Amino acid sequence: MVYNVNFLISAMIFLLLILYHFLGQRKLDERNSKTFLFFLVIGMLDVILDFVCTILITMEKPGLHILLEILLVILYLLQVLVPITFYGYIHRLRNLSDQRWFRRMSIASIPATVMGVVVLTNHWHGWLFTVTKTGVYIRGPLYISMYLLALCYVGAVALGSLFYAKQFGRKTVGVIWEFLLLAGTCAVIQMIYNDILMTSFGIALGISVLFLTINNPYGYTDSLTGVYDRKYFHEFLQPLIARRRSLHCIGVDVTCLRRINRMYGAEAGDSLLRQVASLLRGPESSTWVFRFGGSQFLAVVKTLREYEELLESAKDFSKKSIQLGGDDSAIALTVSGIMHCEEMGSCESIVAYIEYLNSLAPEKESSFVVQSSAQTLRGFHYQQMVEDYLPTAIREDKFTVHYQPVYSIREGQYISLEALSRLQHPQLGYISPEVFIAVAERANCMTQIGLLQMHRICAFIRENKDKLHGIRNIKVNLSPSELLNVQYCHQMIRVIRESGVDPSFIHIEVTESLATEYEEALYKMVGEFSQAGIGLCMDDFGSGYANLNAVLQLPFSIIKMDRSMLTDICKNERNCILLEGIVRVFRSLGYQTVAEGVETKEELDKVTQLGIDMIQGFYFSRPLEGGKLLELLKENGQEKG
Repeated sequence: MVYNVNFLISAMIFLLLILYHFLGQRKLDERNSKTFLFFLVIGMLDVILDFVCTILITMEKPGLHILLEILLVILYLLQVLVPITFYGYIHRLRNLSDQRWFRRMSIASIPATVMGVVVLTNHWHGWLFTVTKTGVYIRGPLYISMYLLALCYVGAVALGSLFYAKQFGRKTVGVIWEFLLLAGTCAVIQMIYNDILMTSFGIALGISVLFLTINNPYGYTDSLTGVYDRKYFHEFLQPLIARRRSLHCIGVDVTCLRRINRMYGAEAGDSLLRQVASLLRGPESSTWVFRFGGSQFLAVVKTLREYEELLESAKDFSKKSIQLGGDDSAIALTVSGIMHCEEMGSCESIVAYIEYLNSLAPEKESSFVVQSSAQTLRGFHYQQMVEDYLPTAIREDKFTVHYQPVYSIREGQYISLEALSRLQHPQLGYISPEVFIAVAERANCMTQIGLLQMHRICAFIRENKDKLHGIRNIKVNLSPSELLNVQYCHQMIRVIRESGVDPSFIHIEVTESLATEYEEALYKMVGEFSQAGIGLCMDDFGSGYANLNAVLQLPFSIIKMDRSMLTDICKNERNCILLEGIVRVFRSLGYQTVAEGVETKEELDKVTQLGIDMIQGFYFSRPLEGGKLLELLKENGQEKG
């Protein structure tokens, strides 16, 4: 018989290309990838031997009959291995523990083991095939049993994919059935037309589908840096955690990235990210690096020696300057380390802990290194308790609003209030706004809290209109996630209008950093607030780069000087002169100024002397709940009647 080997050649080309690309990417030490690689190699060897044996059978050379028989035995063994290996690979996708997987495979391998014995002893009984001394290949009476064996494993995989559909997921079940359909269709064609060798071609097509959908390294790789992405981090690490493998993590946040992009362009920022990725990969093949989007990376190593070496390398790199746009630019990285991170119990906990450690950095434009300790772990668990409580606090509206009055030096009375959110935890007690706001930002629920608070503020204004005599506005802080959310801002405007409160009585506070970093998106929302009659105030001026251009571009009427600008003004003449100059510039441009954080009589006298319009600080009052605030205003003679 003359065989058509074109499909065998195509199958070899397919599998060689897949093997080349699969091995060309750095593999993670995870069981599914190893099982897929074994299945791929077995399938490729099967195709190659099938091709060689077909050529020898076609030639019918008497002198090659012994070689042909040996090669056929190996081929038949591979054809026994292909279905059982596929079965094992599919059950690896269920993320079973090693013990459960080996137990399942030991039972499933019994039919394959029996068939393997039959193949190895075929020379003496000829049940599967015979090769005559003249080189003629003759199928044996049990030849069909090879197909039946494969059919049993295929059936087990098909039924298992349906039975364990929830564990596999819809996508994986679809891929399994696509593989079975391709391989099964080609096998049926070969059974009908014996001369067209398509079974191996079908298997090659099926492996191609597995590579493109489930085991494609490129599908889990960050295109910019070449390291793995966040999705693969979870798939890789969770099984290792379940097996209690000793692992150590180092997180790196390129905190200077926004500045680099702004000053030197996106190409410079991309170059810096690639350098950080290369640094973390290092020479150790056992270092796994993942990019979590934006500026964050996470490296995982197995030994403490590698952990210490990588941590030192990251520290050294963070102290360097790099050439960007012809200039030397300082690097700012936040480097955080967790030894024995498997003890965290889950990938989600590791990522959350890394983010918590990163949040401990005192500022974003200088490098900072922090390692896990008993103290940081306590702080993390505290924050986790706050995060767990937030949904209940939002659902039951457990947040309250306190108001800190702002005192006018010229008028000698309180003329404004700043609304500040407060939260009381049933076990932890008072929760600092810095903590629960940061947690709410990460949990994407800050907008829900903001709307609840705006309802409270409007109700307070409406119910105490006569008691707020002299108060011209209440200032409300909006975070970046709130202010840059168009739908949320529209809801905020609607709440104010529907409450019956004059929109001009509400002022939105925008931090200096927000005004500097989000210019285009910010301008749009600020325009809508202004159109609605809501005022605008710049908060924390002087806490960052003090961008005067941002002040001039946005319709601010009030500038609040950050507490840091008051540092040592009573003792340091240079600081005093600087603040006086800034205040003079703002006054000449028509802005009113507020000094935040005034705590002593000495500071009050100094800022009054410098020309500051208003004072906000503990010297006059801490933030007060509504009832106590009204008492303070009454004592100050600011209640009608």
